[in-house]
Amino acid sequence: MNSIMKLVLVIIIVVMPAALAGVKPLKNPEPVPIPSGLTQSQVVNAIKKGMSRRNWRVQKEEAGKILALIYVRSHIVKVNIIWDEKDVHISYFDSMNMKYQMRTPRKSSGNDEWYFGNDAKVEEEAKPVPYIHDRYISWTNNLANDIRVELDLAGSTEAK
Repeated sequence: MNSIMKLVLVIIIVVMPAALAGVKPLKNPEPVPIPSGLTQSQVVNAIKKGMSRRNWRVQKEEAGKILALIYVRSHIVKVNIIWDEKDVHISYFDSMNMKYQMRTPRKSSGNDEWYFGNDAKVEEEAKPVPYIHDRYISWTNNLANDIRVELDLAGSTEAK
């Protein structure tokens, strides 16, 4: 029985870090500025061109808003792309197989760093924080950069 407990402990020690690997706080990209002088049609066109650079697709489109999605192997990410006269904002909507979860940060007893151990007392001011696979951050930052490039191209041709 003692060897079975040791085996279970080894499995837990090996599997748990692997299961949590690559999971980081969900952070949406910074807003993308829209060059002045572009029409709504040019902005929408630039957003769609930026989306197509890395195979993002339009799932739903409304005035000033696109629900975009990307399939990568068994992963699906959906984001809202919302714009006004000044900026394009990309924000999390939904995902599949991206390890999305809400976690309540806990403060360690020895310093001011937040961690997620079970032996800490939950701080009253701590609010649940969304966590997701770190590829989400990479994919959405790439999307934002691709949209930025297309908006800049549209703005530079408009200025001529």
